[in-house]
Formats: sequence, structure tokens, C-alpha cells
Amino acid sequence: MWPFRKKQHDPAPVVDRVEKDTSIPIGRLIDMLDNDDAVAAASSVLKPYEPPAGVVPEGKCDRAVAMAADALPMDARMLYAGVHCFKGYDWLGQKAQEPEYRYMAETNANDMTRKWIKVKAMEGGDYAEKVKAIEAELRRLDVRAMFRQALEHDDYFGRGTLYIEVKTPKGSNASRVDGECATELFLDPRKIPRDSIVSLRVIEPRWLFPGPYNTDSPLKGNFYQPQLWYCQGDEVHDSRLLTFISRPVPDILKPVYNFGGLSLTQLADDYVTNWQRTRDYVAKMLRSYSCTILKTNMGSTLQGKVNQGLMNRLKLFARWRDNNGIFALDKSTEELDQINTPLAGLKDLKEQALEELCVVARQPRVKLLRKGAAGLNASSEGEIRMYYDDVHATQEDVMRKPLKRLIEIIQLSLFGEIDDAIDFEFVPLYQLSEKERSDVRAQDAKTRQVDIQSGVVTAEEARQSLAADESCPYPLDKDGNGEIDPIAPEDMDDDETTQDPAQRDTERGRS
Repeated sequence: MWPFRKKQHDPAPVVDRVEKDTSIPIGRLIDMLDNDDAVAAASSVLKPYEPPAGVVPEGKCDRAVAMAADALPMDARMLYAGVHCFKGYDWLGQKAQEPEYRYMAETNANDMTRKWIKVKAMEGGDYAEKVKAIEAELRRLDVRAMFRQALEHDDYFGRGTLYIEVKTPKGSNASRVDGECATELFLDPRKIPRDSIVSLRVIEPRWLFPGPYNTDSPLKGNFYQPQLWYCQGDEVHDSRLLTFISRPVPDILKPVYNFGGLSLTQLADDYVTNWQRTRDYVAKMLRSYSCTILKTNMGSTLQGKVNQGLMNRLKLFARWRDNNGIFALDKSTEELDQINTPLAGLKDLKEQALEELCVVARQPRVKLLRKGAAGLNASSEGEIRMYYDDVHATQEDVMRKPLKRLIEIIQLSLFGEIDDAIDFEFVPLYQLSEKERSDVRAQDAKTRQVDIQSGVVTAEEARQSLAADESCPYPLDKDGNGEIDPIAPEDMDDDETTQDPAQRDTERGRS
């Protein structure tokens, strides 16, 4: 046996654990809240937009950002914009995933391009072949879909941009020739040769950043209008881009918004947030509008001792609670009570919060929410007509300039010249029904008959007017050569111009 006794270690002393005081003094809590407010205010300071890494070439990044900073004169840098400052493309891109913002943007873009345009000649002459060629080129480039996507970006980010890929006079794509995209795309056949348009490409605004621009003289045409853009390290001249900005901001804010506009997403953020909170609160109230109260002896439970029998009893009742469930009570010591929260008015509050989205989107209820007007004999036709008028006005303001420039480039690519007589018009969204068109034709026929009878116009002039009407159902001058087949004198009776057509046909049948 080992002669020495094993050393015994003394047990560790028992130290009374003193729980750490986690309470926050009221003064410290106020300081923390003030600090949070300061952080939120600092994040809303007006400051120039800074592009992601790689958008501006390394050697020109400092210069570009400095130019943007110069565009905030006087005390503009010290202003606070609060919720109205530019929130950044990352935030806007995340909001584009939510259905409320997306439906607004898609509805606007779809209606702006749904009926599309009609290319036409403003003067008389044979332009039918040119018009057909331009329309075919618009279909080949898929211009309608490209414009729709750019208009969606305008609502999501405040700016939509299309890049026109053309071939150089030597036959290479401009984007593959060093320095070519930085040159101006003149409307000249020497710059835009035949069959030179390759495609259109949609570019999100986060990949664009303005180059130097004029901030000194408002009398010059390039005041706060960058002529050069940086696109992921490449320089692109503004003439090669088609820009869509439906909500421009004042000049002093343009550098903050990366020379874009105010997006519909940011404009509708407060309304959408209010709707989402109302929707969530209503859902929570529906889940907890009814409260069951059991009046029993809670002495031991309130002292910290868990009455397992009572807890199991409550869990069992909560799990099996329905119209067929039964809750047994002690007749002498227990009592069951029920408290229900009134749900009247919740539907109205929810509907009101939802309809506020239509106000900021400038879309009628039946368009955005797919809900017609409520009430007896209610109709949404007036709202739809007003909405279509707004869409047409926006088309003229936002789409006409880029469409006109694109059609001019297409003419140079197809014909080698620009014909000023060729123009386009937006097809109206509002279309008459078949019955309404029939009623209009009948009314026009009566008007022409009265005009002929009174001698205001002749039958030949009325026929020419009818042939010039695009909605004419008769095959009159459908070849577009401007020649109207004259009415043979032998086919006309002396009294046919003054006789009712129905009475004339009856008399012919009798003869």
C-alpha cells in the first residue's frame, strides 16, 4: 500500500451570486433615445449620391464625386430632408419585391404601352412603304417591351434608361470599340449608316453615374444636364441613352437623386406602410378579439408556485376549444366569463387605408384594386376616362421625346435620311364598344344626309370624307393612293340625294 495519503483538495468556496442590475436609469435611457434620433437625422442629410464600386473608373471617381458635391451650393448640405431624402437604390430594389409597389408600377407601365403608337405621315403623299418599314423595325427591336420595362424602372427607381446599340461606320458595335460610346451620336448618315441599329438595352440607374456637368450658368442648355455618364467603368454619351423621368426634382436635389427623379415607390412609402400596419392590426385583432376568463383560486400561482393541474386544464381547454368543446367548472369556487372586442368598423378602416394607395398612384379603384364602384347603379366609367386622360398626358410628357429620337435614328438606319413628315401618335386607351361605334356611325350618316340635303356638301365630297375616315367600314380607297372612285352619274337618280335611304330602297323594290 502506498504509504502517503492522497492530498485532499479544499472545496471551492461558495460565493453568493449577486445578480447584475440590468435596469437603465431614466437619464441614460433619454440619452440613448436622443442618440438614435441623431443617427436617424444624420442618415437623412442631403448629400450627393455615391455610386457603387466599379461604376466610375478609378482615375475619375474622386473628380466625379467632387463635381456632384459642387452642385449643392450655399447651405444645402446642412438641410435635413427626413423621410423625403433619397433612400438609395438598394432600398428601392427591395421595395420592388412587395406587391403594393409592384402592382402600381406594372399598372402604369402596362397602360402606357398597352395600345402603343401609330406611325403616320403628317402631310399628303405616298408614305405607306416608309411607315410599314418603321413599324417593322419597331417590332424587330421590341421597342414596346423595352419602353414598358424602362417605365417600370422609372416608378421603381425614379429613372428609366435605354441604351441604343448601333454599329460604327466600320461595322463594329459601338460598345466594343474603345472610346466610341463616349462620342456624341449625331443624327447624320455619316454617323448612323444603313442597317446600323443593333438592339436596345435597359440599364438600371444604379449602374449609371453622371460625369462633369454645368452648375455655373442657368442660361446654358446643359445646366444640371450631364452630357457624359459612367456605366460600370465605361463612358457613355448622353445622346446614346433614352431617358424616362416622370417626376423630376428641383435642380438642387438632382445630385442627391443621381440626376433621376422621385420614384413612385418612395412617394407611396408612407401610404403603403399605413396600409400594411392597418392590415396587420386587423389580423391581430381577429386572432385575439375574444378572451375567456376563468375565475378560480389563484393564490398559490400568484405566489410563484405553479399549479400543474390548473395549467394542464387550461391547455386542454385552449387546444380543444370550439363549438363542441366543454369546460367543466367547480360550481362553488369557479366561474367562467367571456369578453369579446367589437369588430364593427374594422372593414371600413381597412378599406380606407387600402383606397389611399389609389390616391398616390393616381389610379382608380377598379384599376389598382380590381374592385368596381359600390352601390346601386354605381359606375367606374368616369374614373376610367379621367385615368386614361392622365395616362395620355404622361405619355406625351415622358415618352414622346425618346420615341421621336428613336424613330429619327431608325429613319437614318433604314433610309439614310430623316423625313420630317413622318410622325406618330399615341393610340387612345379608351375604345368604344361595338354598339357604341354602330350608334356613332348611324348618327354620322344622318348628319351627312342633312348636309347633302341642305347643299352644304355634295355627295362626292361626303364620299371623300367617309373614305378618309379610318373607322369607315366600307372598302373606299383602302390602298392609300388618294384616289376616290367617283360615283357614276347613271347610278344616281335626281332625287336620291334628297330622299330617305330606306324610302328609296322601298321604291326600288316596288319597281
